[in-house]
Amino acid sequence: MKPIRISTIGKIVWLFIFCTILVIIALIVSSLKKEENNLPITPVSGDEKKVIDYTSSKSSEIDFSKYNSEETTIELNESKTYTITGENSKYSFVVNAPNKVVKINLKDFSTNQVDDLFDFQAANKIIIELTNDNEIEFIPSSDDLEYKNTSIINSKVDIEIMGKGTLKVNTNNNFISSNANISIKDSTLNISKANHAFKGKNIEVGGGLVYLKTNSIGIESNGNFYIQDGKTILISENEESFKADGIFLLNGGEVFFASLKEQQKPNANSTAKTTIFNFAELTNKILTLQGTEKIVFIYDGITPYQHILYSNSALKNKDYVLYGGGRTVGQAKYSFYDPTDYFEDIQYTCEEWENDNFQFDKQLNVFDDIVKKW
Repeated sequence: MKPIRISTIGKIVWLFIFCTILVIIALIVSSLKKEENNLPITPVSGDEKKVIDYTSSKSSEIDFSKYNSEETTIELNESKTYTITGENSKYSFVVNAPNKVVKINLKDFSTNQVDDLFDFQAANKIIIELTNDNEIEFIPSSDDLEYKNTSIINSKVDIEIMGKGTLKVNTNNNFISSNANISIKDSTLNISKANHAFKGKNIEVGGGLVYLKTNSIGIESNGNFYIQDGKTILISENEESFKADGIFLLNGGEVFFASLKEQQKPNANSTAKTTIFNFAELTNKILTLQGTEKIVFIYDGITPYQHILYSNSALKNKDYVLYGGGRTVGQAKYSFYDPTDYFEDIQYTCEEWENDNFQFDKQLNVFDDIVKKW
């Protein structure tokens, strides 16, 4: 059998096919690599930050576990859901999407980038959805006043926080500073050591768990402050727990505010029954509210307080007793102990001058000058 001879033209054809295949493979690998990185990075000369316009990206997921880049700003300007996941320390985000609704899904996200992490410049609305557990944490070694005046999120547009996930924030600057409205739907927010947690126009809690333990005013509204449902715990170390230039409307949920300064009272149109305890002096005793049937709450008292505002639809028109002191064997969660971990042997009764018993028979019950027997 004679060997097959390939003509010169045939060799050229085969060489062309081979080169074409190599080019196609290279393009596929490059495409896959770009898709893996998700970030259409455009380098910027000099000392400026890199700027990434994420609009052209096919993927809507940003996974920081794959990157270790220099400081970079990512622009999110499309009306879609962007999922941000992984650990980030050098990226910040800008939204400039006039008349669009932009959704940002934080999913297993963590960062120590707390200075201008998000800058919401323009949009119809920004929705922050929480999925699984997310964390923002950074405490500087020095008491930097300039740093305390910065915010993790700066916004000129309405923000809605929702989702079944959690966000833990442990930093002593501000969490959200906004010129617009802030709405919290059904998420779990655990914010401690912050200067202010929320500063905005109208601020509404519509559900979920909001736990704020702040160095200054926890919620500061230059409009109205609404609580419709959920569980809201505001504890301030130096100021009121909240402040609203407009009205404070309390319509439902369970609410506990502890502060050094006297609280703003709910508006007369509020539908939730509210009780305010104003103590004659500052104290840091464990505080227990005991009903005839069960313990209502046990506050750990770690942060000193003089004024307590409490609202709970479960309260009845019966006698309740306040106790100060006592001891526990368990750990407090969101500043409250489980009644099963609490011992009553060294409680001390609080009294309101003439009566040890408190009755919550009005829409707004205010007990002033409460003194202690401890």
